Amino acid sequence: MAAQTKPVLYLAAVLLLAACNSTSVNLRTGEIPNATNCRPTSAIADEIAGSQMACHQGIAGDGVQVLISNANRRVSVRSDKAEREMTSIFIRPASAIGEAGPVRFDAFYSQGLFDLRGKTGCVGVLEDGTAEIKKSANTTTLHYKLQFRLVSPLGWPEDCKEPHRIAGAVEL
Repeated sequence: MAAQTKPVLYLAAVLLLAACNSTSVNLRTGEIPNATNCRPTSAIADEIAGSQMACHQGIAGDGVQVLISNANRRVSVRSDKAEREMTSIFIRPASAIGEAGPVRFDAFYSQGLFDLRGKTGCVGVLEDGTAEIKKSANTTTLHYKLQFRLVSPLGWPEDCKEPHRIAGAVEL
């Protein structure tokens, strides 16, 4: 390879990674929210920070967890910033997935830098929202419209003062 093409390939690779976004959806059956480990309304910063992941971990029960994870990797001159945004929707009972219509659910939201969990981002508990199963001949889709009240893991009210709204649809 010619010495002149190496810098061009390097630059192309950096630009490709600079805006690398990915979304994944995971379904876990037999899962309900673990209320014991999920306390984002606490004023204790350690508990809020721990809830950034704990609230996405369910426990055995009659439900289905739909975990929607978005990752955004941005390259900067100073550091590699990999952010993640996760929304967990826990539907109860599990049999609700087989029926069309509104479902009973709990939801949790968190976002922040991968490497600095508990030090960046916000966590949120469901304030308002709807979730509905729609079926067609070949697909089952969860449509959701959610609003979360956010809390800062470090207790900084200015970082997470606005409610977070999220809406979308995922194929189950």
